[in-house]
Amino acid sequence: MSKIIPIILSGGHGTRLWPLSRKMMPKQFIAFWDDKSLFQLTLERVLDDKLYHDPIIICAKDHRFLVKDILRDMQLNRVAHVLCEVEGRNTAPALAAALHAAKTLYPAEDEPQFLVLPADHHIPDIQAFNKTVRLAKPAVKNGSIMTFGIQPQSPHTGFGYIQSGSELENCYKVLSFKEKPDVQTAQSYIDQGGYYWNAGIFMTSGIAFEAEMQRLHPQTLKNSQYAWENAEEDLRDYILNPDDFSHAESISIDYAVMEHTDRAAIIPAGFEWNDLGSWDALWDVSNKSHENNVLQGDIKAVNTQNCFLHSDRQMIGTVGIKDLIIVATSDAILVTPRSQSEHVKSLIDAMKEDERSETIHGDTVYRPWGAYQVLEDQAHCKVKRIFVTPGKKLSLQKHNHRSEHWVVVEGTARVTKDDEIFDLKANESTYIPVGCVHRLENTTTKKLEIIEVQTGTYFGEDDIIRLEDDFNRTDKD
Repeated sequence: MSKIIPIILSGGHGTRLWPLSRKMMPKQFIAFWDDKSLFQLTLERVLDDKLYHDPIIICAKDHRFLVKDILRDMQLNRVAHVLCEVEGRNTAPALAAALHAAKTLYPAEDEPQFLVLPADHHIPDIQAFNKTVRLAKPAVKNGSIMTFGIQPQSPHTGFGYIQSGSELENCYKVLSFKEKPDVQTAQSYIDQGGYYWNAGIFMTSGIAFEAEMQRLHPQTLKNSQYAWENAEEDLRDYILNPDDFSHAESISIDYAVMEHTDRAAIIPAGFEWNDLGSWDALWDVSNKSHENNVLQGDIKAVNTQNCFLHSDRQMIGTVGIKDLIIVATSDAILVTPRSQSEHVKSLIDAMKEDERSETIHGDTVYRPWGAYQVLEDQAHCKVKRIFVTPGKKLSLQKHNHRSEHWVVVEGTARVTKDDEIFDLKANESTYIPVGCVHRLENTTTKKLEIIEVQTGTYFGEDDIIRLEDDFNRTDKD
């Protein structure tokens, strides 16, 4: 029997989970539980090689090395296919590009079926999930474009609703899609029955989806095709052509196809699901204390009920509060009633108007070779904590406006310094003067951590003049 091609959509920014989720480190790459990110858990869902082909992953170009590191850790880096968007155009163009890519990547599949999965959903029971996928296959083979529906547990106003109609094979015809309702309307859906939350998970044959896109949005289909055909292959990834892809209409699968096709069907999901679209949603699925609090980090809660309290570093102490969300990172603190957690995006919008960098990244900045943390930033001095992933190295580079002092805290550093190459161990140091050609490298299988003290007149990242780079970056990247 033909296997399903998973398409994992990983382009979102997760703004409602700020300040943990940022543009450069969105929620799908954050490990909320058990040291596994939502992206990794999504990959684990489609590892059954009797049911699935290797996945096609669509992500922002900014996140490609986060994706590649996770794939490497899961030993999937040689089999998964990564398509990178320079500019996101929503889910319909992304799926269209993936369908065209599949014709090249899976040429033996004459009539492939695709399972389209957001990378940021919480689905703890893989076996129950795959059972629902198997039940959907016959109707999809017969031309249905399937969406997965969740039985409502409450009159939730943060989800769209789908009204089911006549029964098909293991599923139902879709009668209508409903926008996110108010509480009274949502309750009426539950009272009436036959309504489901829209999980945003789709299953379709390539033939059916392409035919509907050709009928409803032919130009977007064509632009997505060109974006794939003119893609740049770089380090085994595919960079969708930005000029072609930018001309595709930015539109979701729901709006582009599902709300206008007579092929739409819904299968009731036989598994627990949450899209983790807000802090309140995260509170719902997290372990709680005897006072119904979620406590993460250094927390002391007295006479505190029904709260979500998270701290990356400093202690949070609470007295006499309830139904609040308090999330503290090293550079930002969020405080909001749980009932308002769906509206954190409005805070992000206001911060963007003020051009606040806190929407983009925290004090930890992720790079293809690892990450760095800014510990101190003054007019003539900047201090960083630098982590280099095993087997990775920074670009061969020089600076015009700063010198650097490196102290190894943990691990072994391979240092290039003009014509010298030498190793530094913990408690050893070196000095990199202005204009010196240098490189930092971790040739071991263990973590490398150094403290870098910069002195000079300018410390911007654009004072990096790259001479060689394993990641094909320019001075502007």
